[in-house]
Amino acid sequence: MSADVVRVPKRLAVALSVVVVLLFAASGAQANMRITIENVDAPGVGMNDPTPVAPVGGNPGFTLGQQRLFALQYAASLWATQLDSAVEVRIQARFQALNSDLLGNAGPTNLVRDFPGSQPNTWYPEALANKIAGQDLFPDVVSDIRATFDSDADFYLGLDAAPPAGQFDLVTVALARFARGLGLATPANLTTGALVGGFSDVFMNHIFDLSAGKFWTAMTQAERAVSARNYGHVVWVGPRTAAAIPSVLDLGSPELRITAPAQLAGSYPIGPASFGPALTTTGVSADVAVATDTGGSSPTDACEPVPGGAVTGRVALVDRGTCGFTQKVSNVQAAGAVAVLVVDNVGGSPPGALGGSDPTINIPSGRITLEDGASIKTQLAAGATVHVTLRLDGSTRAGAGPDGNLRLFAPSPLIVGQSINSLDPIAQPNQLLEPIPGEADHRLAPPADLALPMLEDLGWFPDGDLDGVPDDTDNCPATGNADQADADRDGIGDACDNHNFGGFLQPVDNRPTTNTGRTGRTYPVKFQIRDKNGTVVTDIAAVDSIKSKAVPCGSFSGDPSDALEATAAGATSLRLEDDHFVYNWKTPSSAGCYELFVTLADGGTHSANFSIK
Repeated sequence: MSADVVRVPKRLAVALSVVVVLLFAASGAQANMRITIENVDAPGVGMNDPTPVAPVGGNPGFTLGQQRLFALQYAASLWATQLDSAVEVRIQARFQALNSDLLGNAGPTNLVRDFPGSQPNTWYPEALANKIAGQDLFPDVVSDIRATFDSDADFYLGLDAAPPAGQFDLVTVALARFARGLGLATPANLTTGALVGGFSDVFMNHIFDLSAGKFWTAMTQAERAVSARNYGHVVWVGPRTAAAIPSVLDLGSPELRITAPAQLAGSYPIGPASFGPALTTTGVSADVAVATDTGGSSPTDACEPVPGGAVTGRVALVDRGTCGFTQKVSNVQAAGAVAVLVVDNVGGSPPGALGGSDPTINIPSGRITLEDGASIKTQLAAGATVHVTLRLDGSTRAGAGPDGNLRLFAPSPLIVGQSINSLDPIAQPNQLLEPIPGEADHRLAPPADLALPMLEDLGWFPDGDLDGVPDDTDNCPATGNADQADADRDGIGDACDNHNFGGFLQPVDNRPTTNTGRTGRTYPVKFQIRDKNGTVVTDIAAVDSIKSKAVPCGSFSGDPSDALEATAAGATSLRLEDDHFVYNWKTPSSAGCYELFVTLADGGTHSANFSIK
């Protein structure tokens, strides 16, 4: 099979190439992958900036450039302790002014498809393709991932995940951006829905639109473009991620539930506030009333005191305006409101959270979209009663869809660099792959984060012995054995098998033959064991147990679950005769079909089938 390759457009000009490999101890984990950072900054800037700085948060660098480089390599080392690959991953990195709030970006140098071990007609990022193929598919390429970080950002450069307020943690940002280079991003054009070269990619294969009931791979180009803006209805489908969600995401997703009038009845997104009481599953319910203040540029922004009466006992509806969110909520709280909805002043979904801090606020609040606010105002102007509940939906997890899968960020309008390739920021606890990784937390796996199981769903399967066989199916996960040879068919690969079972000897036939016998009789069960070198094993300790269980005739499974200790005849249950073991099995008193299991000390289990009459 010949692989097809697409070169990702290069945006990084290589002015200076210095490869630095640093080894960090990360949580005591054993790295099974080598990741290197290649510094391509020009002299005197970025990671070569000579500005003196004091060591901070365990970062030993004495210049700004050194600390930046240490932080990036530390992030690389954290991923290296979580992932397995026999091929080194090379990240070409630089700092430059990005003039955006992305803080950094990263992506694969090449995309490749139709290589050994790949899904057909599917693009893979270079590093993942090398891992699956078990070889460097691009030995002459300088890097597998290219990354750029904002030189103007006020990054915290410590390694301790403890940035002061107002600073972004560079290690956290790097972890998130490196994850994209490892595969957690689609290279498709999200504006038009167009595929790269007409083929899907391994990330896209997991994207599902709940509204359309389709995977992106089954959509037309136009359908994908619409789905990329379908907030709240686009999810990531992967078995490892789905299995991890209950142990990671909090139960309860913020929502505005409207129960009247019928025209508006349903669930709406709401951006919860960082101040005041948190939303609960019971929630706060009341009719909505527009809050009108006593002056200012807008009478409905609650930036001025709100007279009592109109909003007393109601959910106050206020417009986003020139004052802070806490001031608005405080004013309507003083007027007797039981909760507050702040209507956004720009179109699009989802609504952002309400930021701020005020310990005197004791009513819940949240932000809703401009469009949803307009719908509520229209009904109120027509004389309708709008009844709402601000609550947590206890049937879903914060960041998961109603189907239980992980929600992707699909805002309208599209946000370049964030849409689809990020998780919905409604997730709780905060996740590394949210649009802006603002909360410093260097944990990458459950129960803290879902980034690792997402990568595993892509193909970054655990492979401790680097033999290309996933650990959960490897018959010898501690020693490389790509061929999975298992001469005695005991489920333990020959490379790990200390005891090789030579099969049952006469008068007992081996599977799949069914032996016949009589109830209450004694039959000698004979078998031989050899070690790795072929020498006969004579130590009875090599046999852990001999058990049996009744099974439906014709349904011999070889599964020793629920088997009971077999009954032996005579004083000695197991003995050595010449070069083999003998076990005198007393057959059960009830007729039927049975399996007899011999389990060796190394865990290998071998069985024989019997029909007892």
